[in-house]
Amino acid sequence: REFVFAGVSKGRPILTIIDSERGRAIEEFKIEEVGEIFNPDFSPDGRYIVFAASAGGLMDLYILDTETGERRRLTDDAYADLQPAWSPDGSRIAFVTDRFSTDLRNLSWGNYRLALIDPETGEIEPVPGFAEGKNINPQWAADGSQLYFISDRNGISNIYRVSIPEGDLSQVTNLSVGVSGITALSPALSVSTDGSRIVFSAYEGDRYTVYAIDSEQSLPGGPVSPPLAEVSPAVLPPADRPVGDVMALVGNAHLGLPATTAVFEETKYKAGLSLDYIAPPTLAVGADRYSTFVGGGTALFWSDILGEHTLSTMLQVNGSFADIAALVGYQNRQSRWNWGAVVGQSPVASRGFFLLQDDFGNLIQEELTLRQISREVSGFVAYPLDRASRIEFSARYQNITYDYERERTLIGPAGQELGREKTDFPKCSEDPTERYCEPDAMNLGIGTAAFVYDNTLFGYTGPVLGQRYRLEVAPIVGSIDYIGALVDYRRYIMPFTPYTLAGRILHFGRYGSGGEDFQRVFPLFIGYQPTIRGYDSGSFRVEECLDQVDNSSFITLPDSISTCPVYDQLFGSRMLVANFELRAPIPQGFGLAAPPGIPPFTLALFFDAGAAYWSSGTASQWGGNRDPFHPVTSYGIAARLNLFGIALIEVDFVHPNSRPRKGWMWQFGFSPGF
Repeated sequence: REFVFAGVSKGRPILTIIDSERGRAIEEFKIEEVGEIFNPDFSPDGRYIVFAASAGGLMDLYILDTETGERRRLTDDAYADLQPAWSPDGSRIAFVTDRFSTDLRNLSWGNYRLALIDPETGEIEPVPGFAEGKNINPQWAADGSQLYFISDRNGISNIYRVSIPEGDLSQVTNLSVGVSGITALSPALSVSTDGSRIVFSAYEGDRYTVYAIDSEQSLPGGPVSPPLAEVSPAVLPPADRPVGDVMALVGNAHLGLPATTAVFEETKYKAGLSLDYIAPPTLAVGADRYSTFVGGGTALFWSDILGEHTLSTMLQVNGSFADIAALVGYQNRQSRWNWGAVVGQSPVASRGFFLLQDDFGNLIQEELTLRQISREVSGFVAYPLDRASRIEFSARYQNITYDYERERTLIGPAGQELGREKTDFPKCSEDPTERYCEPDAMNLGIGTAAFVYDNTLFGYTGPVLGQRYRLEVAPIVGSIDYIGALVDYRRYIMPFTPYTLAGRILHFGRYGSGGEDFQRVFPLFIGYQPTIRGYDSGSFRVEECLDQVDNSSFITLPDSISTCPVYDQLFGSRMLVANFELRAPIPQGFGLAAPPGIPPFTLALFFDAGAAYWSSGTASQWGGNRDPFHPVTSYGIAARLNLFGIALIEVDFVHPNSRPRKGWMWQFGFSPGF
């Protein structure tokens, strides 16, 4: 058994024939002369395919010979012709058209009717139907003497049956919710080859349901219910609504139309940017006995009327001048080649924990704040291969400076705090013998090439169906040299509605000698909330450093420095992460309708696992002689809330398995599901 469907490959429409038993494509035909293909149907002998297609803004019928590949245009006019269905004997094709109700001279559009066309001569004849509403989705009975179709003559779409040529009409269904597809003209009806079964779809309870009729008594249908008296099914109550002057003019094709000889002035389109959206501004002010803190920011998004030019601006303040993040980005989408440029500054901060013991038995607790400020100018181009995939290229110049601080707290033998001070790191160029110093600035040239695929369907808080992946390579040259490589694959399946099983595998690595120059390049960190939950840097305390990863006791020696293994295991030059979630929209997941005014939210059971590692397995500055590959894991439950489209909020109740001194904890952030 073979069937045919329409699709798009590399931006061009195609017809694909599938072997249903083997589940694979047999043959593919590229139809270059049309823009898009709809509703293909085989001839009874399997040689020809009739289909509707748009070309030059018009919808007509075409026939393809599968043996020779020859295409023939069956209709060629300004009327809309769609949804063809070949008769069982192959002598006629039923289709939907507006040619019997539309007046092209006055641009007066009529309702859709059913018609028959001879595939050899092109002769067209109307099929008896209803004058009110639409008549769509024709399907042949087994003997070819009758047609099933959908009509909304009473304002509700139902299935009817008409005999040919007598024109006798009968009504097969009488559903209050109606028979419907995704759009008003989507096919929603199919009839088996032997005519013993009808299958149709209906929208009810916030979802589509497929029903079947195989009763010999129901298939012929019954009397047609009377139409609504003197009321168009498209008119909402009250039926006697008065027509205003504006609507009267709009409905009159003879008034207000320009003369056929009129000459209009043409002006070239000039793009002008206007403000589209302002991200909700944030502001925070804080103070303690050591310093004050000011934070906040917003983003502005601009575009022209056609969306061919976009401008994004962002400003985020998180304390000092070095913590300011700012960006200006422009994108041009006038052609299939999209291009743009970005100028910006982005700080990245990391923390480190160290313990020392002096000669007097006092414990010196050190907390390091290592800040890297990146300023860059970049340009990029992207080319979509089809609706789901694209290639991207970019080049940028990047200047990186460093700002390192050390906060040292002296704790007496009895556990009392004896003093606290903040100091800056010395420059590495000023004192090369210093083990911990602040590197000199770097200048880098970076190029990237990436292949991206994305056919996902998004819900309120994240993707629910499909797959997406990104394969990227980025060589870096300049003050240091290495190659960055990224593989990011995500898959979403719905084992049963409305639950989604989501999975992600992510790898990023720096390959080459410069990839582990961590005096100047920050190591990768896997403890961010979107990566592995339960290991955020702000949740660590020095007490956790008192246990080694293998749970042995922490031993202090005079004048020695011990790293914090439970924290340092999150750093490396390469990372491998896997995430799994079972997502349920609430309250739909419990079979309930969402109360009005309640923002949609999702609950998810999750399991995260990953490892940060080095090429050699050791890095004395960031973890000592730990195992080359030491995975960390966590599990818990996440709640994501879509706050009226303004922000996506995630709250996690998570158990980090690789933190011996940490149990269940709460984590909060702003991020959609992966």
